[in-house]
Amino acid sequence: MPSCSNHLITPTGSLNISTIATALAHIESGRCRLISRNHNEFKTFPELCKAIASGHSGSLVLDGEMVYLGKDGKPRLDDLMRRREPQYFYAFDLLYFDLLYKDGRDLRGLRWSTANACSGRWFTRRCYS
Repeated sequence: MPSCSNHLITPTGSLNISTIATALAHIESGRCRLISRNHNEFKTFPELCKAIASGHSGSLVLDGEMVYLGKDGKPRLDDLMRRREPQYFYAFDLLYFDLLYKDGRDLRGLRWSTANACSGRWFTRRCYS
């Protein structure tokens, strides 16, 4: 039986699942809301919302992970959630791996490649605090 890893594989290595925050991005009319797995809205990441919403005029719901990289380049979940050390610039990486809805159309039952084609583009957003 295959085993499941607690790591997200990326082009530069892997990230431990405990160092990232799961989020849905709901984009509508040029605005984005980030929703946690507990259905709470993340309201302390306006720069992330702005980066995600840029270039989208319709509505999208994306499933993904927020990653906060420290000065050493390592993900830091505690700092992501508490917004510590604001005097430093950290990279927020938004790794979205599933397009769930586009303009009211449910894409969850489609193959990834088909849903990706419906999105018009696939992206990872990076912005800095």
